[in-house]
Amino acid sequence: MQLRELQNRVSEQDQKIEGLDQELSEAKALLNLAEEASGRTPGELQQTRADIRQGAAALQSVNFVIDYLKEDATSDQIYTAAQIIRTRPEPRFFVPVVDCIERLASDRELNGVRLHYVYQLVQALHRLLVNEQDHSAKKQIPLDDLRRARDALKKLGSNVRVASDEEANPGRSVRRPINWCLKRLAKESL
Repeated sequence: MQLRELQNRVSEQDQKIEGLDQELSEAKALLNLAEEASGRTPGELQQTRADIRQGAAALQSVNFVIDYLKEDATSDQIYTAAQIIRTRPEPRFFVPVVDCIERLASDRELNGVRLHYVYQLVQALHRLLVNEQDHSAKKQIPLDDLRRARDALKKLGSNVRVASDEEANPGRSVRRPINWCLKRLAKESL
């Protein structure tokens, strides 16, 4: 009897490992799409964005997305995370997105992240807000987190690089999705 229990446990652990291997493989495949597209113009990234989002819809697990938003994340990881979040806007991603925006906004050069990638990240935050406000029966994001998001967005909007982008591309800069988010946040009792 004990041998059978051990065999069952080993089998369960093997299945978990296979699942984690599959998740890692899927995450790497999506990240590779972004890495291959590095340096392309925003227009040229449309197909990459569509491919990542299509892949994201089919993922069994998106747990790795939070790692793609941490302090040591690459630009390509941030871009990939933004596309996945726009496809699968889960409330658990809200704080990591805000943390990432805060870090980027704190650096004059946005930690070297392309403006288009920052734009996509702010659009992901907007998608999370839309999902929270329009598609959730019960509010899942605490007011303190919404306040932090508002403050991070204001800080990002005043970033030197974002301001120069606005001058170069009025109405099409990173400030555009920032304003969308701030309008959404203004609906809350912050």
